[in-house]
Amino acid sequence: MFKTPQEIRKRIYSCKTSFILYNKLNPILTDIRPTFLNHNSPANVVYHFPLVKSKHDYDLYFYFENNYRFYNEGPSGYKIRKQRHFLVDVQDENHLKTLVAKKIDSFSFHTSLSNPFLLKTREKSILELKKDFQKMFHILKPFPHMYKKLTISCVNECPFNGLLDPVYVVREILDYHRYDFTEICLCDTTGSLSWDHFEYIVQYCIFFGIHPSKLSFQFQISPETREIVQKMITYALKMGIHKFDVSDSFPDTEKQTLSYYFFYQLLEKIISDQIPKQLD
Repeated sequence: MFKTPQEIRKRIYSCKTSFILYNKLNPILTDIRPTFLNHNSPANVVYHFPLVKSKHDYDLYFYFENNYRFYNEGPSGYKIRKQRHFLVDVQDENHLKTLVAKKIDSFSFHTSLSNPFLLKTREKSILELKKDFQKMFHILKPFPHMYKKLTISCVNECPFNGLLDPVYVVREILDYHRYDFTEICLCDTTGSLSWDHFEYIVQYCIFFGIHPSKLSFQFQISPETREIVQKMITYALKMGIHKFDVSDSFPDTEKQTLSYYFFYQLLEKIISDQIPKQLD
């Protein structure tokens, strides 16, 4: 029987032991394509706000910032009121200056490990974009508290020039790490990420000094890849990686970004498997 993400969360929160395990895993989700917001959505969701440029965009952004709050949920009516967290896309250096002047403090940046992909989608090379990041981080230097998320596309394969060498992938991720992004999100753009490539990236990024809490993943999922993505998420949580991009979609019938439904269904299973060990 199909259960909504809200129903799955309610089941997790209804048991004290499962709620403790949930907090231990501490999953944080970023909704990259939010279709609506409501006051009852979970406290662990960050919303990716679309490009903010016009006066209407700014008005809408600050309306959500000032009016939409979330509540931590838990057994015995445990609730804490908090400000909802939004990420805003940054287009370029001048756009960032405007956002900072408007007191916006959470930003989303994008790049790729494939030059053909970047030239096609951004009309810039990897080197040009890195130079842009240097300029933008100079602007943000006086504001160390600001949240800076970098999404890196094509961490396994590029639609235009095929598979990437995992050694090159790790080397580039480590190079972006020096910019001091708050979060580095690794995006499986083509949905073809293999277990060996995934494990190699995770192990060597952590080995060379990137803290697991700084890493996140954006998985593309289809009926054929459900099992391998499930294995990857389980392993990521075990390694201390607890941030994942999701979309507000329902059961996975075609290739798409990891859905709330799939994530919470898997999370419930992981927690259920751990409860007997917790009680021993």
